[in-house]
Amino acid sequence: MYSGRTAQCGHASERTAQSIARGYAAEQLKQAGIQAPVVELPITGYDVIHCLYNCVQRFHPKKIALVGPFGRSCGHMDLSSIFGCEIRVFTPKNFEGIDEALQSAIEHGCDMVLGIYSVHLRAIQYRIPSVVVELSDNAILDAIDTALRTVKLVAHEREKS
Repeated sequence: MYSGRTAQCGHASERTAQSIARGYAAEQLKQAGIQAPVVELPITGYDVIHCLYNCVQRFHPKKIALVGPFGRSCGHMDLSSIFGCEIRVFTPKNFEGIDEALQSAIEHGCDMVLGIYSVHLRAIQYRIPSVVVELSDNAILDAIDTALRTVKLVAHEREKS
């Protein structure tokens, strides 16, 4: 499953594509060996904390499973003491590991799952309540800005040669 948007600049004969994706979709694009560079939409600690706050306020879960590529953004934080409920982080290495992570979350008694969209879709199939960690507007705008700068730089380098 690939997701993302493409930004283009230049004349039709010399267009440079730039993919923007997040999570496991970004990893799949990078591993697919496509010619276009991939800009990853970062999942920030702010995005996770904002989602956790809304989830706790709305649903009052006892044990939350945070499932997805969150190791860099919040793996070191003691989120349980901040939100007053147990929060366990499950970090599958790739898209294929989501099922195993969800099964582990169920075994650990988690009654709510927070994750990226692909985790949310799998959680629905397991009948586990879930919430998607949404990106902040700034993260999206920064990724688009990076993609456009990269496309312009590549186009400029092609003009030189």
